[in-house]
Amino acid sequence: MKRLLLALALTHCLPAEPLKKPEFLQEYCETRGYALGRPVKPRFTPDGRLLFLRSPGDSRTQSLYEWKDGKAHLLLAPNQEEKLSPEEKARNERKRQLGTGFTEFFPNPKDGSILLPLAGRLILLKEKARALPIEGAIDPQWSPDGSKIAYVKAQDLWLYDLKAGKERRLTSGGSKELTHGIAEFVAQEEMRRLSGFCWSPDSQSIAYEEADHRKVEIWYISDPLHPENAPAQQYYPRPGKPNVKARLGILSLKTGKTQWIGLPAEYLAAMQWHKDGGLTLQLQDRLQQKLTLAEVKDGKLQTLQQETSRTWVPLDQDVPKWLDQDHYLWLKPNNDRMALALCNRKTKAVRFLDPKQDYDIENIVAQHENGVLLRVDSTPGNPRLHWVSLDGEAPHDPNLEGVDEAVYKNGKLAVIQQTMDQLPTLKVEDQTVDSQALTPQLEVHPEFVTVGDYRTLILRPSNFDPKKKYPVILDVYGGPTKIQVAHAEKAWLLDQWLAEQGFIVVAADNHGTPGRGLAWQDAVYGKFDTLPLEDQVKALQQLGAKYPELDLNRVGSWGWSFGGYLSAQAVLQRPDFFKAAVAGAPVTDWSDYDTHYTERYLGTPQTQPHAYERSNLMNLADKLTRPLLLVHGSADDNVYFRHSLRLSDALFRHGQAYELLVLPGITHSFRPDVTITQQLWTRSVHFFQTNLGSPK
Repeated sequence: MKRLLLALALTHCLPAEPLKKPEFLQEYCETRGYALGRPVKPRFTPDGRLLFLRSPGDSRTQSLYEWKDGKAHLLLAPNQEEKLSPEEKARNERKRQLGTGFTEFFPNPKDGSILLPLAGRLILLKEKARALPIEGAIDPQWSPDGSKIAYVKAQDLWLYDLKAGKERRLTSGGSKELTHGIAEFVAQEEMRRLSGFCWSPDSQSIAYEEADHRKVEIWYISDPLHPENAPAQQYYPRPGKPNVKARLGILSLKTGKTQWIGLPAEYLAAMQWHKDGGLTLQLQDRLQQKLTLAEVKDGKLQTLQQETSRTWVPLDQDVPKWLDQDHYLWLKPNNDRMALALCNRKTKAVRFLDPKQDYDIENIVAQHENGVLLRVDSTPGNPRLHWVSLDGEAPHDPNLEGVDEAVYKNGKLAVIQQTMDQLPTLKVEDQTVDSQALTPQLEVHPEFVTVGDYRTLILRPSNFDPKKKYPVILDVYGGPTKIQVAHAEKAWLLDQWLAEQGFIVVAADNHGTPGRGLAWQDAVYGKFDTLPLEDQVKALQQLGAKYPELDLNRVGSWGWSFGGYLSAQAVLQRPDFFKAAVAGAPVTDWSDYDTHYTERYLGTPQTQPHAYERSNLMNLADKLTRPLLLVHGSADDNVYFRHSLRLSDALFRHGQAYELLVLPGITHSFRPDVTITQQLWTRSVHFFQTNLGSPK
């Protein structure tokens, strides 16, 4: 008779053998992967100063610094405890924000002062810091003339006039059902549109989104540890069900009146207001197979560009970039890439700036009179900077790889660079900005290997013995939005520690992952149930044929989110190949995930019911014959705890043996909780040691 092991709390199974380098795991978790103490979010002020945020190496609390004369100078440290509102917590979750204290800052476009949000308050730093008489402000934005600040409070738009020293409400009627100036859940989570309003260039008007949630399904998140607290509610649109209904308002500060513009599309995907280009919107249809760039003229929408696809059209918040009143940059399909094109508003002419483009554009860093500075992925997982000429000779390319972030101002370049030889480091030209981060006492030993169609990485233990065969752990993500095989030491520190426990850790990028062109990416359309897992197996098989030390009779899988889905799918669909799996926060039924992500790749349940049926893990629950550890945070508002509970229920009803590890109060990201992170990885190692064994 099968034995059912149901673990409903953080429990410990007996280790197969003691952990190696446990001090590294503790330090890794305490420093959030050695991120604490590193300069983040560099930004040039209009007058050319470089500012950034940094915490101490032993704290998440970030302060504001200036890089000057080759040194980091503290400008301002937060002086109050942080108590975030539910709206602010949700925004931080969408931004994957791990730091506390000052998490962002905004230079005034005119006078050199700095605006710093802190737990709903706004701090203004000039010669001295002072708190503005504002409470509960979300998403503050300077007016282009630097005299006013607009923000959202209590679901409405508000304004603070610095000269008058007064706050006033700009819109009324805002509620949780009908919000003004707030980007809805899928806009923040999936479109990367974090704001719901923008200023006009003359500082006289504000364009904002009114989001009507009244037909959107409400889901609830309860806290099992605190049953005395009422559940939190969230508008969560699921595939095939109603989305937010959005319309665009243009508010005149002079009259206080709003001109309403209906949106003939399912999604308001992006909006910007440029002094040359005017107010432009990116609009998507429900299936995201049509993307329209429209401008607002005299209260009506006029189409500038329209892209279509049989699968989906990629969305990019960086475009359009206006060069003057007639010319702008846009991304269009060309030679299997989304390529940068120079478009003429009047003549409708389109010219690709790099007709032979063989790279994906990560983002547009800056414009120059002769060219455009891009961050590109010519080698997927190893971004570099690249100048593209507008007309004539562009500046020379910076000789930099592993560029995680870059800012450019008046010929001055600052980058956060990470490679296999260094953790994320802020550099200004030839100078390295001070870091207070700890140095990991663990050396990463990566081998990047291309086998067949697949880019892979192998990590062996430091005491590797080529005469032995090692159990293999696949560190998998596999979803269409992420490159797993990154050329960055930061990405592999924990996996190297995992290898030190007596495993060989492997990663591979399957079809659907970015960086290799539209055909490679589009191949996953409608095939969540087959192609990603098939590719992972093929990559492992080809690696095993090349490297006999990989024991393919003892393969386990570890993944989170989409990777959790693939890990659970691995032992359910391919028990002949995968002998154990840890599935963290897995999507188990795609009809229970959000509309914008899921329908992009699977269509709707009404139009493509078989795609949803085939990818539903509950339909495979009777197939489980291998050890499975399900892990999920009970407060997850992205992949709801419901996913693991439903799979757990299905497995239980089929009499299957499995483990369920619940992380009470934890959201989709478990890293902010040091103890949870440390215990989860300890538990995972013991699980694999028990079920895969040791080198032989």
